[in-house]
Amino acid sequence: MDSKLKYQDLIDSFNFRANCPNGASILVEERLSYRWCLAPIDNELNFLPNHIYDEAKGPPPRKNVSADENCSRCGLSFFTTLDSAKTIFNKYPKRIRGLLGYSHIAEGFIDNKDGLVKDDKDVHFSLFEFEGVELIKKFTIVDEL
Repeated sequence: MDSKLKYQDLIDSFNFRANCPNGASILVEERLSYRWCLAPIDNELNFLPNHIYDEAKGPPPRKNVSADENCSRCGLSFFTTLDSAKTIFNKYPKRIRGLLGYSHIAEGFIDNKDGLVKDDKDVHFSLFEFEGVELIKKFTIVDEL
């Protein structure tokens, strides 16, 4: 990896036994991506790793989280389709959706200059941004949650 990760200090603070982000790689092709967000798109909370977002919003800490999940939460959470972003959000109970606080979905393209990508599931991946990347310039709000 030639570029430093924007949130390397956050990753280092967990003292993971295995390398984090283990299994992440640079994208070969740009990828249309979707992310839960707040309106307006330039809200300062929109493009933060989940750990930092949760700290800012104040949801209760997650319990029984594996090291892999903790590592993924040091990255930014994205979905591969608009439908999967909506479906997964709506699977959460109303109380949890309220605690998460997201109101919209943003769409934009991620490419090899943005960071390392780790596919977590078929419809979800984590992005570990490189320093200097400003995703806000690449995304627009496309739907409400």
